[in-house]
Amino acid sequence: MSEKPGITVIPSNDAEVLDFADENISGILLSNSRFGSSTVAFVAPHQKQTLHVHARPENGIEVIYLYEGVFRLATGDHAEQLSRVYDTAVDGPVYLEVPSGTPARIENCGDTRVAFFTVFTPPFELGEIRYLEEPPA
Repeated sequence: MSEKPGITVIPSNDAEVLDFADENISGILLSNSRFGSSTVAFVAPHQKQTLHVHARPENGIEVIYLYEGVFRLATGDHAEQLSRVYDTAVDGPVYLEVPSGTPARIENCGDTRVAFFTVFTPPFELGEIRYLEEPPA
């Protein structure tokens, strides 16, 4: 990470990729501000993120920008019903807003990773995630 006056620069290839086993994803924690927090995250080929909900402070949201890979989404009250398959090489990046308390999961349908960027506003707080299923063994 390099710092410039008022600007934070984090080349993702230089950042530590962490394993978030409970959520069945890996990712890079980026900086927090008083307005929000963000991550870059990955779902491995043919894996699915653990179905979960966020109890966002102040009824906040999670914004997800999926920019690499082939995937389906499970969201909302009918999270068992998956969306159509999206391929960022064909469809372009996919933007998703997930309100507080809404179940969500990303399922990788391809042979390469799914990469996505998330922004939490207000900032993410430890303990706000509740898993609705067990992560794959």
